[in-house]
Amino acid sequence: MTQAPPPPMPAGWYPDPANPSLNRYWTGSDWSSMPPPPTAAGGPEMPKGLAAAPKTVQVAFWLQLGAVATLGILGFLFVILALDDLNNPFLSDDDYATAFVIFLASAFGLAQAVALGVFAKFLLDGANWARIASTVALGLTLCSNVLALALGIAVIVLLFQNQSNAWFRRTETAGVAS
Repeated sequence: MTQAPPPPMPAGWYPDPANPSLNRYWTGSDWSSMPPPPTAAGGPEMPKGLAAAPKTVQVAFWLQLGAVATLGILGFLFVILALDDLNNPFLSDDDYATAFVIFLASAFGLAQAVALGVFAKFLLDGANWARIASTVALGLTLCSNVLALALGIAVIVLLFQNQSNAWFRRTETAGVAS
């Protein structure tokens, strides 16, 4: 069974072109029919890193790094701002509590960014646990964002209902400070 060789690649174990769930040895010029040797994990040592990963994993890696950069930069900025507020001796208890919550949320965002960065590195090595951990972390982020979006839409809709409009017109005509 001789196939046309793929673009030049070094000799080594690769997914079988006919059945990617199996591995075959590429001699550098032809596919070998010898079975894969056992390793500590029970299979052949697979190539690792960005060049060895399929295109879908490479794109996911770069998107995840983009999420890491965004979360990291925003988290860092908010932590700095919240720390500045927490050090203000003139804050009321409510303002202090707000700054503390912002600090905790920002610190959580920074921790998530670091974790996603670590997961991204292991995604390229084919670590399934990193795929699962990334899915859970990003899924939780997506759920919280969808919830925030839904609540935001609900607030906006409620604020422009007839009863709300009447309330705001009443306070405007009564001279309530805006």
